[in-house]
Amino acid sequence: MTSRTLRQPRNSAKSVHSRIHAPEAKPISPVVFGLLLFVGTLVLYSPVRGHDFINYDDLDYVVNNSHVKSGLTWDTVRWSVTSREQANWHPVTWWSHAADYELFGPDAGSHHIVNVVIHAANALLLFLLLNWATGATGASFVVAAMFAWHPFNVESVAWIAERKNLLCTFCFLLTLAVYGWFARKPSAERLAAVCGIFVLALAAKPMAVTLPFVLLLLDYWPLRRVLGWTVDPADHSIPQRSVSQLLLEKIPLFLLTVGASWATVWAQSAGALRTTQAFPLSARLANALYSYVVYLAKTFWPFGFGLFYPHPGISVSLWKPAVAVVILLAISISAWIHRTKLPFLIVGWLLFLGVLFPMIGAVQVGDQAMADRYAYLSTIGLFIIAAWSGAKLLDELGVGKRVRFGLVTIVLALLCFLTSRQISYWENSVSIWSHTLEVTGANALAEKKLGFALVSQGNSEDAVIHFTNAVTLNPADVGSHLNLGAYYAAHDRLPDAMEEFRTAVRLTSDYRNLSAEDKQHRGSALIDLGFAYAIMKDYPQALADLRAAGQTDPALLERTEKAVSRALLNKPSEDVSLKSALLLNAEGHREEAISALRKTLDTNPEYSQVQESLQFLSSIQQ
Repeated sequence: MTSRTLRQPRNSAKSVHSRIHAPEAKPISPVVFGLLLFVGTLVLYSPVRGHDFINYDDLDYVVNNSHVKSGLTWDTVRWSVTSREQANWHPVTWWSHAADYELFGPDAGSHHIVNVVIHAANALLLFLLLNWATGATGASFVVAAMFAWHPFNVESVAWIAERKNLLCTFCFLLTLAVYGWFARKPSAERLAAVCGIFVLALAAKPMAVTLPFVLLLLDYWPLRRVLGWTVDPADHSIPQRSVSQLLLEKIPLFLLTVGASWATVWAQSAGALRTTQAFPLSARLANALYSYVVYLAKTFWPFGFGLFYPHPGISVSLWKPAVAVVILLAISISAWIHRTKLPFLIVGWLLFLGVLFPMIGAVQVGDQAMADRYAYLSTIGLFIIAAWSGAKLLDELGVGKRVRFGLVTIVLALLCFLTSRQISYWENSVSIWSHTLEVTGANALAEKKLGFALVSQGNSEDAVIHFTNAVTLNPADVGSHLNLGAYYAAHDRLPDAMEEFRTAVRLTSDYRNLSAEDKQHRGSALIDLGFAYAIMKDYPQALADLRAAGQTDPALLERTEKAVSRALLNKPSEDVSLKSALLLNAEGHREEAISALRKTLDTNPEYSQVQESLQFLSSIQQ
């Protein structure tokens, strides 16, 4: 060798020594990631502490629900197990709301905070599960952070009535955790634990019915339990099984899925399921295909979130489902081709498609085309694809840790900004419905709900604009006709008011087959129409309408009579005295009505209408 060959670079010994003994950067502990995830989620969603209940399901689930307001009692528990109120069987959700009301009463902010804590726990649990199953701490954190801080999930957290989504997801993820314990050492006892927590998930919300299929996906990746499909490395602590064995062990879970599906159909048959006449099968399939692509697009372009998206019905453009089919097939084929080298692609994609399937609209429940809350659990599959694909791409490009950290920080910061803005729209009913109208355009439900919200704030002048818009978009909307009638009556436009009330009665003429809500609408319209006829001194027609209201909804007539009686005690007037007497007579208390009118005349002999109504009631036969 020449001296040139033996020549060492200057300070080479020092350089080698530095490389050998220089401390390497220690990886960030999963505990730090977990704390950042949990605390960050609490901070991000902290503004909901000042938010109100929303006039869409919150009132029925909590504010006006007598069972929930009774607290977590044995009577509430018994009711919840057999109830299909709100067209759902979800006793665990009812228990949660009842416990909240017992602890916090009607304080909306406290109910909101409980939602936030459950969401933060879901994100933490998701991180721990992925980190345990894959060992990829960074990618696991990115998936959980996107889940926690994505604006798509604001609806599930900022809406108190969506507690069921949060609880179901928590039990769903907890079932996955217990399944991992079972997979390490399968036994009947461990499988029973998996089934037990799965039952809780189903009893929180039936969307958990897809869990057995999700477990089969996880068997492929990341658990690698499928014998002959994946390589079983020497350090793999989970024993592999044949496909038939993996299917057989899940038979109890599939049976629970069948039972929960039956319970769901039973509960939703109480008015939530839509007929093929209202939503033809072709329209459902077209909307379902297109909705898949919209969910996909909103995940990676997180804008335009609203509370209610109207179903297009048969008017859906044919190009939309056609383009959707092409996109879905292209992604599916690509995921299948790369299933061996990139197993997370096929698992994440099928997780997204499968978990979303029960809510995609093939079986139409309600009148929405899609809903942000449906994406809460399903988009985890897309987040897995994004995180693992991104990590692999950066590996191939040789990108260093600092650049990776910067890219992840930018993405998560942007999501937090968008989520913070989306949270602000949920402050109250006026803000969320106003934003929904901006996002969706023509939206009869949003117009009506915004009108209700404005009325509750005392802003009837602006409310009537939205009720008019709602009737224009949907002439069969009984509730909007009632509110227009109430507005006209309060502004001395009695003929216009009576026309709206008559329209509401006409729209609910088949009152024997009406839903509970429409029966109440019909009863309200008849009562208001009766009061209008009383003002016009047409007492026979007024009494006839009030009696018809009692036949449609006796409880409503009784509540109205008691409310009018209280008003009469607090602030007596001729108008209230007249209404009270007519209501009493409609309920069959003729003598009591006559006696009340006579007492009123003794005090106020100048009340001419009371005198006329007394003569009328005295002259008729009960």
